[in-house]
Amino acid sequence: MDLFHLFNNLEEHILILNKDGIITFSNHSLNTFLDFDSYGTSYSFVQMYGPSSEISKGIHDILNGVVTDFSCKNRRSSEQEENWSTIRVTPITAKENGEIIIDGAVILYFNITNQIKLEQSLRRSEEQYRLIAENSRDTIKIIDLEGNIDYASPSHKYIFGHDASEYLGRVVFDSIYPDDLSKFKNAIGEVLKNKEPVVVELRKQHKEGHWIWLEASCSPIINLDGEVRSIVLVTRDVNDRKEYEKKLEYMAYHDFLTGLYNRRKFKQMIEILLEQAIRKNRKLAFIMMDLDHFKWINDNLGHDAGDIVLQEFSKRLMDCIRDGDIIGRLIGDEFAILMNDIRGEREIYELIDRITVSVEKPFAIHSDSCKISTSIGVSIFPEHGRTSSQLMKCADVALYKVKRGGRKNYKFYKSGSNEYIKR
Repeated sequence: MDLFHLFNNLEEHILILNKDGIITFSNHSLNTFLDFDSYGTSYSFVQMYGPSSEISKGIHDILNGVVTDFSCKNRRSSEQEENWSTIRVTPITAKENGEIIIDGAVILYFNITNQIKLEQSLRRSEEQYRLIAENSRDTIKIIDLEGNIDYASPSHKYIFGHDASEYLGRVVFDSIYPDDLSKFKNAIGEVLKNKEPVVVELRKQHKEGHWIWLEASCSPIINLDGEVRSIVLVTRDVNDRKEYEKKLEYMAYHDFLTGLYNRRKFKQMIEILLEQAIRKNRKLAFIMMDLDHFKWINDNLGHDAGDIVLQEFSKRLMDCIRDGDIIGRLIGDEFAILMNDIRGEREIYELIDRITVSVEKPFAIHSDSCKISTSIGVSIFPEHGRTSSQLMKCADVALYKVKRGGRKNYKFYKSGSNEYIKR
């Protein structure tokens, strides 16, 4: 495959510098984008961007081994439009006398005007291209129109555990996570149809069986007739980012001390179950509770002891609820349970009994033990309200009545009056 022909037919903008910062190659797309032909030959990046620009400083650091990766945003305006690009600079390395040296740099311009991030490692020659591919942790594939793999970079061994040669001739859709297969095929279809790059996130299986999250940039290779000849896939391992996002999501929706849903997530779950209950004509029970005399524990035994009690109380509640029920810590020592699809009040009584028995068991705090009790207020959907706010308010009113009556009890809110039902 003529890589220069490939480079010049890509829509991505590519510039290659030698170790002295002299521009040695630019593809047709870049020439058009920057009107580069007017600069002439032996032109340096300093002349192109100016010695004090952020881009020049970044390229200088790359060529001198100060950093191994550099990117920044760049705006280019014309009479017709304004384009934004992310410029990414990476070093070209080579071996000299057994040592790795920096032999130049590749500059990629990713057009982010339409939210497209293009990740292709392209070089001025096949030797340079393969050198970078072999040292890149991104995986690069070239596939034909049927999805058969014509080329796979050596980095596949590092990312997936398979030698690059094992991929040749295989269909690119192999080993894709089943839930991601459809959107991956749709992405390839969009590239073939629209002749424009598409970025998609998906999971692919490692040789050892586990799944790896990837960000795949799918870019068409256009022939002289303007038709898609093949597709270049550049995939990056984003497992760490996904794990971080997962942790952030967990922190956003869970109480840090008990691991239960926090107030925000609990209310979201209520809305979901309420919608289902209305659609399927189900009944729900909202149970609000707090720990009796919890302030005394904090004041006399310390907040560490209070945290232990809250954590243990949460575990006991989790052991009491049914499958399909949800539980959350609303604030302080205030907890709530939403019983989903109840058949009658007997199920509510049974849950309250389980909670009462569980809470009565002594709590171990360091070398001591203490006993606590809980007060409980109950409201029922749809009798006491049809919104989360109404149900929470009614249960809170019932809970307040219990606390005024001496605590360590439970009450049901009675709709339409200030009276309460007690078994």
